[in-house]
Amino acid sequence: MGGRGLRAGKEDNPMQQEKKPLDARVSQHDAAALYDRLSGGYDIWGRLTESKARNRSLEIANIKNGEHVREVAVGTGLAFVHVARNNPERRNVGIDISRGMLSRAEQRNPVV
Repeated sequence: MGGRGLRAGKEDNPMQQEKKPLDARVSQHDAAALYDRLSGGYDIWGRLTESKARNRSLEIANIKNGEHVREVAVGTGLAFVHVARNNPERRNVGIDISRGMLSRAEQRNPVV
C-alpha cells in the first residue's frame, strides 16, 4: 500500500507542546502569612504526606557530624531535628519565610 503515514506534529499532540511557566498564585508575602496560619497543624500534614520523601532525603544527604548544614524552608523542623541530632558538633541553620513555622521548629529544636 502506497499511502502516506499519519504523523502528529507538536501542535497536534498536547503532550509535546511547549509548556509556559506558570505564574505564582501566591506572593512571597502572602505565602509567609499562609504558612503562618498553617503552622499549628502542619506537623500532622507533614507526617501523613511527606514522611517517605523526608526520610529518603535524609538518607541521601547522609549527614555526618562535623558538617555545616543549612536547611532552606525548614518548616516546623520535622527533618531539622534529625540533622541536628546527627551533626551536634557543627553549625546547623534552618531558615524559612514563615515566622510561625520557625516558631514551631524552635519549639522542637531550640538550636534552630
